[in-house]
Amino acid sequence: MSNENPLASAMFTLVQWEFAKGPERVVCQVASEAGRFFNVALLPSREVGRATASLFGDVVSALRCHARLATGLRDSGWKLVAYRRAESQ
Repeated sequence: MSNENPLASAMFTLVQWEFAKGPERVVCQVASEAGRFFNVALLPSREVGRATASLFGDVVSALRCHARLATGLRDSGWKLVAYRRAESQ
């Protein structure tokens, strides 16, 4: 019998920001699986096929990517309308 917690490898969100521009919405988030890798995703609400994701091996690189994406969105007229902090593991 294993002593491993089955939830330990579950993905958890570190940061998630939602931006709006008119009726459009896009979510920019950083998620991790037990701190082994970090996924930065840009998720449009309407055009799901345009979603993008990048994997990083460290949290600093992932957060820098998130910051660049967020800056680009704001510079293009998108407004931050909601955010979510890290979930506890």
